[in-house]
Amino acid sequence: MTGLCAPTPPASIEVFYYYAHEDEELVKQLRKHLSILKRQGVIREWYDREITAGTDWKGQLDQHLNSSGVILLLVSADFLASDYCYDVEMRRALERHDQGEARVIPVLLRMVDGWEDAPFGKLQSLPTDGKPVTSWKIRDEAFADVARGIRNAIGQLGAQQTKPPSLPASRPAVLPASSPQRTPAMDRLTLVRTLTDLTPVDFAALIAMIPGAARQLSRVSVPEQGGELIRWAESSKGPGLGAVEEALGNFR
Repeated sequence: MTGLCAPTPPASIEVFYYYAHEDEELVKQLRKHLSILKRQGVIREWYDREITAGTDWKGQLDQHLNSSGVILLLVSADFLASDYCYDVEMRRALERHDQGEARVIPVLLRMVDGWEDAPFGKLQSLPTDGKPVTSWKIRDEAFADVARGIRNAIGQLGAQQTKPPSLPASRPAVLPASSPQRTPAMDRLTLVRTLTDLTPVDFAALIAMIPGAARQLSRVSVPEQGGELIRWAESSKGPGLGAVEEALGNFR
């Protein structure tokens, strides 16, 4: 369970495939759809088939789990049935996601009931609208949709990596965990409308930039999630609306 021809630049992002071996054929298809990103040197990938005989497989798994910038959870009934789904590795992946160190993306391979109740259930999933890959009439269209979402997420991560080490005080490169005193420049209604106009993939990228935000949102539509984000930000435990506006500024 886990998981070129141009030179890989230092800024390339490692993609970790976290899957049940029963779904290996589907994973192979997904890797083909991401192959252009490998050829361009945008990503490098790792999954458990790269573990060679006689090596410490768990040590290698932990090493890449801690170094990967994108962790793909390939969801199916077999994935949920595996003990690994709720093991230390899963908790570590979500911890890195919440800390902004990596992007965890659930990819729904096959229809399975109740995945939303898993530890990763609140994260924005692919393909679009939560329709599993095997439910699409044309499977290549499903994988293309997934690849597009992953490309967008990687683009956001790459933009964060290339930001200068210091920015003006009004736009810090790293958002503080809590800053309830900041006052947003735009009014609340405009802020809500701006959030509502985001695509599900862009909204997921945005909340990943606000520490702790992902755990406050339910798996609903973007407008509803936007309302939840605003209410949490305004609460005594939230970072303030200024943090949301600032994330939008850095995001764009």
